[in-house]
Amino acid sequence: QLLNHRGLESALHITLAQAARQQLPTAAIMVDIDNLRDVNSNFGNAAGDQVIRKIAHHLQRASRDSDVLARTGGDEYLLFLPNTDLDGARLLAERIRVGIAEHPLVVNQQRIPITVSLGVASTVGEIDLDKLSLEADRAMYLAKHAGRNRVASVENKPVHLRTPARQA
Repeated sequence: QLLNHRGLESALHITLAQAARQQLPTAAIMVDIDNLRDVNSNFGNAAGDQVIRKIAHHLQRASRDSDVLARTGGDEYLLFLPNTDLDGARLLAERIRVGIAEHPLVVNQQRIPITVSLGVASTVGEIDLDKLSLEADRAMYLAKHAGRNRVASVENKPVHLRTPARQA
């Protein structure tokens, strides 16, 4: 019962305009469930569905009313955090990671460990939703490649070029 990508854009329309006008920070967290295919293979699709619902519920509880959560793929979620800088988003991502890892799913009296990999990105001012999502996704893949059950981030900083002073 979460938003899809189109619903995400619609829900963020006013927030994005305000961020551009007031030069406010906006962050995104991409969340990917680690090894969901293994859960489906070993415990059945019903267990996998329970994992998906459990993660969605945890993300909803962890987010503020002003945050916008969408399910963007089978095992991926995107959380947009208006008026949040990169450090604030990293802190939330780490709380989410730990909270999920601390609560395994129990199916037929068997504990199934659940972990997520999270990617964090942020920007200030005008927001290209697709670009920010792509940066969070890239960071999430860094977390996956570093061993899963991690938070990784990318910084979006402007590049300032200087030309050498002219010599007379």
